[in-house]
Amino acid sequence: MGMDKAIEMYETQYGCLTGISTPDYYMNGKLMECSFVEKNILNTPYGKFIPQYTNEGTRKKYIKSLSFYENGNLRRLALEEQTLIHTTAGEILAELVTFYDSGEIKRIFPLNGKITGYWTEENEYGLAQPITLKMDHGNVEKKFISLHFYKKGNIKSMTLWPKETLSVPVGDINFKVRFGIAFYPEGNIKSLEPAYPLFRSTPIGKIACFDMNANGINGDMNSLNFNLDGSIKSLITSTDRIKVRQKKDSSIEIIEPYFKISLISDSEEEIVPIKIEFMDKGCILYGKNIYNYTYEDYEFEIENIAVTPKISCSDCASCKSSCG
Repeated sequence: MGMDKAIEMYETQYGCLTGISTPDYYMNGKLMECSFVEKNILNTPYGKFIPQYTNEGTRKKYIKSLSFYENGNLRRLALEEQTLIHTTAGEILAELVTFYDSGEIKRIFPLNGKITGYWTEENEYGLAQPITLKMDHGNVEKKFISLHFYKKGNIKSMTLWPKETLSVPVGDINFKVRFGIAFYPEGNIKSLEPAYPLFRSTPIGKIACFDMNANGINGDMNSLNFNLDGSIKSLITSTDRIKVRQKKDSSIEIIEPYFKISLISDSEEEIVPIKIEFMDKGCILYGKNIYNYTYEDYEFEIENIAVTPKISCSDCASCKSSCG
């Protein structure tokens, strides 16, 4: 049940909160979230933190400073200023932190600015500082939008700023990654977003893996996915045509990316890539329809770069991909 009435103080496992404003409560009366009009210091297993209590300037995002799970553990913490947090991957300056209901850190956001006409993504990127992370394949130093952790503290995924790319070893080559990369708990790469069309061998042939529509919202879900053993689980291609021939009667079906009217402008078209999922005995292709094929009954021919996407990027000078 929401309640607008401010309260002077509230006792938590992190200390007594004062100067509370705009509180909301769970049905059982426990504090769910709130803001502050004065300084508070939280004593947590990760150190002392000061929740956001001012809202000055054009950049600072106005959100509830704290939120709690119903069990009383922190759920989200917006910090008054960037604060150093110690993790197993290294030390990270943070403006926003989220937690699992059992208390462990879930996500760290180094910055948490409000993107508006007065404060742009370019302004926010200018404030971002490179972060050095300790990874299995060596140290990585890049600007990250956010970092996602497993409960044990190892990195689950990383989200890069759009201008950043990351080189990671996969098998015997280095992959250049944009936007994001995710990991299994064991440290193996679970998924990544290729920075340019990446040709990889699959059970049906060599395919150019690349998603023209990748948005980089977070690094949890990406277009090129791997099984734990490193084999390709699924991929997205924006350029390749798949010819599928049925062995029984030699009939051929062609699946390829297609164009549709853009959601942004009726005068523009945008490409709809193909997604392919690989299994032990067959594969599933997602195009205009969903197609199920077994390796035993069908043969596949891949025409690489057969469909040419219409490039709408306006910042080619700074683009590090090879899509043009």
